[in-house]
Amino acid sequence: QIDRAAWFFAQAARANPQDAAARNNLAALLTELAVADPTTAPALLPVALTMAREAVALTPDSAAAQNTLGNAARASVQGGEAIAAHERATQLAPDEPLYWTNLARARAANGDAAGAAMVLARAHALDPNAPAVRYTVAALPGVVAPFRQQIANQCSVDFQCGRICPGGITGG
Repeated sequence: QIDRAAWFFAQAARANPQDAAARNNLAALLTELAVADPTTAPALLPVALTMAREAVALTPDSAAAQNTLGNAARASVQGGEAIAAHERATQLAPDEPLYWTNLARARAANGDAAGAAMVLARAHALDPNAPAVRYTVAALPGVVAPFRQQIANQCSVDFQCGRICPGGITGG
């Protein structure tokens, strides 16, 4: 079915050079295929990156297109472009945890563990149970320690244990 979807999106993109959605969908599909099977990356990623860039040129204020460009650029080891596209996606849709997690992945791939942890914590603040947050934490073991520090800073609960139970288990 994936081959059919790729064919469909390619036909739609070829038939209408102004069809940003077809370009974006083709870029996203080709990027995922290349990441899943790295032997296909040399053939698929240049096309994915071109289609993603064209989609963004047609719809620069589309968070989805910016996100796809970021993913294609990251898979193509274009770190600066990936980070810039993902940052733009988070500006356009600041309440979407997926875009923040993809920015974290791009920053981590570019060697910025602290920056990745910071934006991953932002995604966590939006929705701590979002699948994208859980998958990204698992996928970025080098970011876990600074991420845990970031989310610890988000917690501002004061249980007042010392006042409620003087001399209790908290040592108050």
